[in-house]
Amino acid sequence: KTPQSLKRLHLSGWALVSPEIDDFETTIFEDISFGPTPLPGLGSRYPATRRKLGTLNRNQQFLVCAIGLHGDYTRQDVLHSVAPPHLLSTLPNQIGELVALRILADRPGYSDVRAVRLAHDSIWVSVEERPDLLPLLKLAAKSWQNFFARRDNGHAIRGGQFEIERLIRLSYYSALIGDAICLLDACQELSEVSKSVMIEREFRDSFKKIMVRAGRSTLLPPATKLLIAYYLGCAALNFNEPALAEEAHRVMPVNLLGSYVLRGFIDLKMEDFSAATNALAAVQACQQSGINVDAKVRIELAQILNACNSAGTARDISDARANYRKLVKDLRKNEEASVLLLKHSSIGYGYEESLPLLQDAIGALEHQKKAFDADQARLVMLMQLTRLGRIQEARKLAKMLEGRFPQTFGEIANLWNILGILECYDEYGIPVTDLPAKNASTRFYFLRALSFRRDEYSRLVLRSNLFVYDHFFADTSLAEEERLATRNSLQTILDSAEIKFRYLYSLGWYNLMRYYEKTGDRERALFYRRKIGPVSMDDSLLWRVALGKTSGKGTEVEFLTSTPFMFAFLPNYNLSPPTFCDCVDSISRIISA
Repeated sequence: KTPQSLKRLHLSGWALVSPEIDDFETTIFEDISFGPTPLPGLGSRYPATRRKLGTLNRNQQFLVCAIGLHGDYTRQDVLHSVAPPHLLSTLPNQIGELVALRILADRPGYSDVRAVRLAHDSIWVSVEERPDLLPLLKLAAKSWQNFFARRDNGHAIRGGQFEIERLIRLSYYSALIGDAICLLDACQELSEVSKSVMIEREFRDSFKKIMVRAGRSTLLPPATKLLIAYYLGCAALNFNEPALAEEAHRVMPVNLLGSYVLRGFIDLKMEDFSAATNALAAVQACQQSGINVDAKVRIELAQILNACNSAGTARDISDARANYRKLVKDLRKNEEASVLLLKHSSIGYGYEESLPLLQDAIGALEHQKKAFDADQARLVMLMQLTRLGRIQEARKLAKMLEGRFPQTFGEIANLWNILGILECYDEYGIPVTDLPAKNASTRFYFLRALSFRRDEYSRLVLRSNLFVYDHFFADTSLAEEERLATRNSLQTILDSAEIKFRYLYSLGWYNLMRYYEKTGDRERALFYRRKIGPVSMDDSLLWRVALGKTSGKGTEVEFLTSTPFMFAFLPNYNLSPPTFCDCVDSISRIISA
């Protein structure tokens, strides 16, 4: 089928084989891209394992394929939804030595349940080397796809993180069997869910495998592969995984609208402002008929945000602010658009005019009984209030938001980060009342934020903020061992991180430089100043003011550069690329034209 005719597919039940049928050979799949790729000479590896597989009947071999294809530990009660019960009765005896048993009492959402996986890697290698097992692998992939396609199975869905797992696994198995409809639907949904849930590191490799399998499939139309790459790229950006987004973008031809959109958002995330400007300009030059309001707003906001980040003069900031004001004025005539805009009002260096818009949108969302979205908008308002220096209002709102978000909501780290920052503002003559003991609470907030964010981007920012607190704000009751550990942690992540953003690394180097300036160690201060590198008129005004190359007096950056926390909010510009989810009928033309 072509993407224009794609419709959502609802699967129910495994219903692939009945308990009375023992012959799996009647199940036929035509996708020749899936399955083992035997090479000459491989058959001699693991002879004992190969012999054991050969002694199993087809039912038992299917069970081995299903367990191995899942990869991670598979709950035995989940296997009942994938394989007929009479097959599972063979698990303890005939194939028992091929699987490892584990009690999953230590994993969130589980309670002393039994789970199995293949006992060692040689088993899966041996399975892949046997072409005669290909039909069983395909059947196992279809069984797993059906299982993860069901929303009400009670096993896969246990909150936001399990929804991410479900969608990643559903995408993977759909890619394996070349199911274009289910795969595109799952990738679209994944790009939406990724806006509010972080990805666990254990699923990062699975995320990459989806693109590899989709690219190899002979059943997926070429245009559909481009859409899949686009949606996976969007999800990767929302997960703060720009390297994965780059991999997805490489699959797309450079002259497509979807490619320009994804490229612009990747460059924005990677702080390559010049490249982002070019990519977003190319988006404007493309044909955009059929793009909905949501997509247009996100693209325009990305351009304004990019202009703010790359502003070389105060006039540039004023121009960006004027464009933002015009966008707000135009969109407030559209009731739906004004609610949409609330998620993306957190732009620039702190605009007062965003506050009434946010307040109106919060009211609209509460009227629509969308409590989570309303609290998400309040988190945006909290960042704006803090940027604007309205500390008492920010403090009150932050306290109200504590405990309002689920533990799987990735952006909760921003709340903890800001709570820590707010407790430091009394050092600047802005009193913050009703504070607990500073050392305990402020460090707790930063450490708690670190426990919620696993991507390197956010962890580097939070490590830097914790370093600044320990070395600039904490009193003498904080042990020197704690300060040294914080300093070492920051230096370690600066040395080991794989991200390539100059400003992000410079955040850590900048704060280390300021610390050694404070302690009078001029040699080390100069060392980190050199690490930062030259600063020219091509750099943003914020950056040049921070390093004393120009004055920020009277500009939008004056407040931010008044504290060592000036970069604390840069990662919070989490503007998601448009997902076009309500344009399914014309999506191929929109993205791939």
